[in-house]
Amino acid sequence: MTLKQRVSQALAPVGADRFQRSDGDIVQFRRKGAGATDFVLRHGESSQRFVAVRPANVDAAALSGYVGTYYSADLDTRITVVRQGDTLAMRQPFGVEWVLRSSFADGFNTRLRGTTTFVFERAADSQVIGFSAWVYGARNILFVKEK
Repeated sequence: MTLKQRVSQALAPVGADRFQRSDGDIVQFRRKGAGATDFVLRHGESSQRFVAVRPANVDAAALSGYVGTYYSADLDTRITVVRQGDTLAMRQPFGVEWVLRSSFADGFNTRLRGTTTFVFERAADSQVIGFSAWVYGARNILFVKEK
């Protein structure tokens, strides 16, 4: 098995759903049914949990669902999401624009002051209703879809 985190790393089995990297770190997978739901990477006394996510759907119909204007009460600002060919971009009123790269289902990244992550939220009917932004140390900056 191979774990890819920046570079690929071989994993040697050491037990049920447990593997060891060449540096000695342990990877423990958790399952629900036939698939893994997450894994914990242990390095000495510290550990990190990684959650499995659905892959991104970037066909034209899926991308169109994100298009619209979003408002953040916390920042008192609006951001518009537009289609640019086979991708999306975010625009602010004063002309700044960031191209978004799909990372996982409803998740996008851009190079804005480092890496900024946007995770879109859906209503029960699967319509996009907003997104949360992660930038620097700020997390869950909420934007609500207006139109």
